[in-house]
Amino acid sequence: MAGEGSIADRVTGQLRDAIVAGRLGPGSEFSMREMAQRFEVSFIPVREAVRSLQAEGLVVIRGGRRPVVAPLDAQDLFGVHRLRQLIEPELAAHASQLLHAVDLERAERHLARAADTSLSDDARYTAHRDFHSELLRPALTPWDDRVLRMAWYAAERCVRAGLATSDRRALEGHVVTTHSALLATFRCGEPDAVREVVREHLRQNLDAALRGVPRSF
Repeated sequence: MAGEGSIADRVTGQLRDAIVAGRLGPGSEFSMREMAQRFEVSFIPVREAVRSLQAEGLVVIRGGRRPVVAPLDAQDLFGVHRLRQLIEPELAAHASQLLHAVDLERAERHLARAADTSLSDDARYTAHRDFHSELLRPALTPWDDRVLRMAWYAAERCVRAGLATSDRRALEGHVVTTHSALLATFRCGEPDAVREVVREHLRQNLDAALRGVPRSF
């Protein structure tokens, strides 16, 4: 049973990566049996992975039909943004009082990888999530971590869709600059300053994410 669980976790991660990166596009149907063949696993881990991704809002399951990748939706994105604005600034302010020099050094290494254009997009976005996780880690409960990772994947999916239609080089340069400023504020360790810079960072993230989402209102 433990083996099946670990396989399901791996398949969940692979499917999630494909959806977030846009390799499985919004609205795309896919066959669980074909995915099982692709990942060289049995049907059961794929079914469990699809259920997990349904709970994360990335997949829609319709009775008797193939699973569908959830559409990109502006209303959902605004909901994710509201949730993040409620949680992240306060966690960041608290974490800034608990971080040590070694934690900030790890965050800086993650940021360097996120900015490294020689790496794959998947590797860079993983480093980006690791950067944010490292800065918040001292204040995170397991529940916080689960909720925030779901929100991060939802936002990242939209940001990556937007990059396909934007001036990628200019936008990525802006992202590096803003994350460097974020890290510098955490280094100062002033909770009010950290709280405000995270709020502004989230507003900028929403603007970037909206580039990839059809808006119907």
